[in-house]
Amino acid sequence: MGTTVFTADVDSDTLAQAREVLAKEGITLSDALRQMLDYIVVEGRMPHFQCFEPNEETLAAMAEAERVNLVSIGGVDDLMAELNEDD
Repeated sequence: MGTTVFTADVDSDTLAQAREVLAKEGITLSDALRQMLDYIVVEGRMPHFQCFEPNEETLAAMAEAERVNLVSIGGVDDLMAELNEDD
């Protein structure tokens, strides 16, 4: 399998900070980007990045979700079957 070089427009300060953080983890920027692209290919979607600080309402909802026995539905077809089960 061959490799391809690509370019991306990134703020120079952000790039320097990212390289510094990744170096502390023992990983290069190229390695991190390869891992992200591999994830996209395997999972078929972008990874979910938690780059936010949840507000009190969100924290309360997250705590409730941990306390309650939530039902997991596999997909839209499964959800529709579940909703229409009693019909």
